[in-house]
Amino acid sequence: MEDRRKSVRYPVDLPVRVSGAETDLRKARLINLSATGAGLLTSAPVEVGATLELRFSIGTEAFSREFTICSRIIHNTEATVIQEQTCEKSFVVGCLFLNLSASEQSLINDYLTSAIA
Repeated sequence: MEDRRKSVRYPVDLPVRVSGAETDLRKARLINLSATGAGLLTSAPVEVGATLELRFSIGTEAFSREFTICSRIIHNTEATVIQEQTCEKSFVVGCLFLNLSASEQSLINDYLTSAIA
């Protein structure tokens, strides 16, 4: 499958609050992040083309920034997650950010290159 992403996604494991979905996404986590999109691990599928609002924080103990980002679902793939000898049906949901300013993109890029690299 061809990777059509505009930015490199970095692996993360961050809590995220999701609103706008018709399904219950209280257990969602950010599993990858870039300046233009993110991957979520959810307990329920989300319709491709749906619009969600994502709220998450990145940073350090000294400086943290919360983002509220409108995003569009671009893919939804079923996955099995194995944790502590249990298997859970999950979904990997790809999101494209819709309303990020250049300064917000820069903040995310700076965090990712300093925290992950």
